[in-house]
Amino acid sequence: AYGRAAGPFADGVDPADLRASGAYQVVTPDEAVALVRGLGRDRTFILTPLLGGLDPSFAWKGLRLFEREVWPHVRDLAD
Repeated sequence: AYGRAAGPFADGVDPADLRASGAYQVVTPDEAVALVRGLGRDRTFILTPLLGGLDPSFAWKGLRLFEREVWPHVRDLAD
């Protein structure tokens, strides 16, 4: 029904559970740079800041961290 969370993370997200699932990677900025650069130009990197119920303020912190510490090192791949 509309207005009700659904799916595997409907009751919230525990970072340890995400790491254990193997479906998502939780990485440091340096690891993110290596991951994205390792993909190269012909691959897609998907950033999921609002995964299943994460607090938006936490998601914004992650996006700002990506912008500040990862994007400057990988932006050349977007050209």
